Amino acid sequence: MACVQATVDWAHKHEEVLRIDVPGPHPSLAPLVRLGFRIIYVETFVSTASRPFFDASCYIASGSNLL
Repeated sequence: MACVQATVDWAHKHEEVLRIDVPGPHPSLAPLVRLGFRIIYVETFVSTASRPFFDASCYIASGSNLL
């Protein structure tokens, strides 16, 4: 969460509206919602793999809108 908070603080100085794609299992999701972020889009990810290709609890895509 410290990394996410630092990024949000930095980005907020440059933009009024921030869009962050946060996977549901990520520990920063609930604190971000408490800070006033809103969930506006939900995507379902389904996999039958015994080992996931990424850990959703430690990954947030930066995309081109945040940084």
